[in-house]
Amino acid sequence: AVRLFPGFSACTIASLCSAPLQGLIIEAYGAGNGPSEDAAFLAAIESAVAQGIVVVVVTQCVRGSVRPGLYATGSALVRAGAVPGFDMTTEAALTKLAVLCGQGLDSSAVRERMQRDLAGELTVATP
Repeated sequence: AVRLFPGFSACTIASLCSAPLQGLIIEAYGAGNGPSEDAAFLAAIESAVAQGIVVVVVTQCVRGSVRPGLYATGSALVRAGAVPGFDMTTEAALTKLAVLCGQGLDSSAVRERMQRDLAGELTVATP
């Protein structure tokens, strides 16, 4: 899991996203906001997703939820291929991602299941 902060470098994402990485949790701001104007950052997310890496966006906030579409900055990460973790904690998202990847599922199946409540870890219904 990586926590975004102002000035976060796209190079960091790019260097993390190499084999054998299967998934990445990004702790974004507020409702899933990230550096929506940073073309290199978004390209790094797109590249990771194209490699089959599941990128999940959760919030850094103690309470709240990733709400794609609420703000343009949050939509940018989803448009780049990240999936919303909605109201999952970082720990829940990381554990869920590890379990799903460990089941040998392909990345599209993992992406789909990350957005569904499987064991009470997610209270926001998928859109």
